[in-house]
Amino acid sequence: HGHQELREAMLPPEVRAALSPDKGVLARRLAEESEGAADHILRAMKVTKATKTQIFTIAMVLFVLLYSVPLMWNVIVVNGHYDYHHDLLLKQMEEHRVYQSRREWRRRHGGAEPPKEGEDSM
Repeated sequence: HGHQELREAMLPPEVRAALSPDKGVLARRLAEESEGAADHILRAMKVTKATKTQIFTIAMVLFVLLYSVPLMWNVIVVNGHYDYHHDLLLKQMEEHRVYQSRREWRRRHGGAEPPKEGEDSM
């Protein structure tokens, strides 16, 4: 009961006057509305009154979190490996270009082997 008195003491004078017992219905409505946001949120969060859409939304958020957090962790780990071995992609690209140029040489020259590096390519 002391909590209610403290709450009423913090209200502006016009609201306190409207809350007096002799105001009837208006006093009850204002008293209900002055419960505060925390009380309203707690009443709204009753699980037994949750709709199917709200339950489905919560389930989907949990599912996405359970899926995306490990996925992001794997991306971080892979990126860390590429940062550590930054030259792997460059070496692979160089090797690809060498093999591609050999294939093109063979295609243009009827299957003949391309000259080795340093040889004259007549």
